[in-house]
Amino acid sequence: MNHAWHTFEEAMVTYKSVELPVYIMSPGPEPIKRKTLLIVSGFDGTLEEEYIMHGYPALERGYNVVHFAGPGQMDMYRFFSNTHFEPDFENVTGTVIDYIKDRPEIDMERLALMGISFGGYFATRSAAHEPRIKALIANSPIIDLHAYLVGFTGFDPAGLPDDQNFTVADIPNIPDEVFPREKKVSAESLIIRYGQPSFRDAFVYIKEFKVGEAIKNIKCPSLALVGSGEGGEPEAQYKTFVESVSGPVSKYEFTEFEGADTHCQVGNPSFAAAVAYDWLDEVFG
Repeated sequence: MNHAWHTFEEAMVTYKSVELPVYIMSPGPEPIKRKTLLIVSGFDGTLEEEYIMHGYPALERGYNVVHFAGPGQMDMYRFFSNTHFEPDFENVTGTVIDYIKDRPEIDMERLALMGISFGGYFATRSAAHEPRIKALIANSPIIDLHAYLVGFTGFDPAGLPDDQNFTVADIPNIPDEVFPREKKVSAESLIIRYGQPSFRDAFVYIKEFKVGEAIKNIKCPSLALVGSGEGGEPEAQYKTFVESVSGPVSKYEFTEFEGADTHCQVGNPSFAAAVAYDWLDEVFG
């Protein structure tokens, strides 16, 4: 299928007992090798959203673009609602790379991976275990998801006593003045998407989402991005990422003046894409 000026192909790629949704796009129909960007989103992002914010501008610069999602992510949840987030995301990324690696338009020596939001963990974890990734963009880098989330909650739900723990079935019975509706929706989604029986169990499971010492395996060029208004824990993990990867690393902190200081630069995505792809153009030439 051809959408306007670029090609578009949809695939469902077998992974374990389910199928990963994958969009493959190229800036032209000719089967010539081009630099390629894999893009993975986070907790509630979608392939279509990432196409608009990050895929389209990459295509404009001459990149093949591959959007994909793994278990627990929104695009998987549409088809396989029994899947949940998995910490060893390198298995997902490796499956997608296996699927595209022999295509004539894919230059495997210029294969980059970008992770957005929670995808900053998925991408960093993948690059730490998948040497076929030749460049990494983490927006923002997440190397310890449990510490990242607790940095926002201000307490660790993994330590909830029994009388304060709750399941999805318990949530409607908790008074709104004790637990506001917005937080109820977030808690229910978190329990379900991580595939756990209770709120406490979800945070215990989230402790498995760590990059750990494997971050030193990242030898490809890396770009760390963060917004100045994201908070203390994202800033801390951004700095740790920069200090810990083994390969050449660049960094950029978006500011309020640029209209891009918030999480994932949602206030100015075109500028964020320009920063990321200016860097990637230099890396791949």
